Amino acid sequence: DFMLDPIQEVKIIPTQKKKNNKKSVGDLKAIAPNVYIVGMTRAETHWIIQDRNGTIWRMDVPPPGKIGVPSNIVQIMNVHGGKIRAVDASPSDHYVATTSDDGTIKCWDVSSPSPSALFSRSFTRRYRQENDIKKSQGEEKKENDEDDEEEITTVETICKATTLMWAPGVVSEKALLVGFENGVIRVLVRESNRWRMTNVSKPHWGAVSCVQFSSQGNRVVSCGSEDNCLWF
Repeated sequence: DFMLDPIQEVKIIPTQKKKNNKKSVGDLKAIAPNVYIVGMTRAETHWIIQDRNGTIWRMDVPPPGKIGVPSNIVQIMNVHGGKIRAVDASPSDHYVATTSDDGTIKCWDVSSPSPSALFSRSFTRRYRQENDIKKSQGEEKKENDEDDEEEITTVETICKATTLMWAPGVVSEKALLVGFENGVIRVLVRESNRWRMTNVSKPHWGAVSCVQFSSQGNRVVSCGSEDNCLWF
């Protein structure tokens, strides 16, 4: 048996830019809340790191003999951190909406030479999980005399989107219809820097497999994994 002891611990601190375009080391703030690294690969002078939020980072490898020196970390790009579930281009302008297993719904400006996500949004769901815990009050007590206590835990998980579609221009030039794995359908409206939710409903018991507008835009059909289709 043997033990591996780390010789260095590096806190992920992104290199930021000041107004005069000179680089400066960040102020010890984490790159994102609840950051979770899912993969990394080594090059000659740096590491390439991917986090669960879909961000790709470049971290410099400390020079030999300078273990413990903080490494510069620069964000290269921000993409999805999981399998892409749906992509749809707006029929009215140059925006594209995407969603993946990382739970985010992103809006991209594809008119730029280097397309990047303008903003994203994710949703969570909470449910109560009940656990039965038996506590014995003594070895001589019978089983039916033991106290049964019920422990309730609130669990919060990411709610993944499974399908999406932009509304026709006759309905709205900014509305996006999004279906989720828990049967929920949300209407999101693209604003300058965020998705704004305007409507939410839960017509399906299982995951929403597709949503579709009619050609006139006055009807919507949604299908679920429970093998049914609903018209609105």
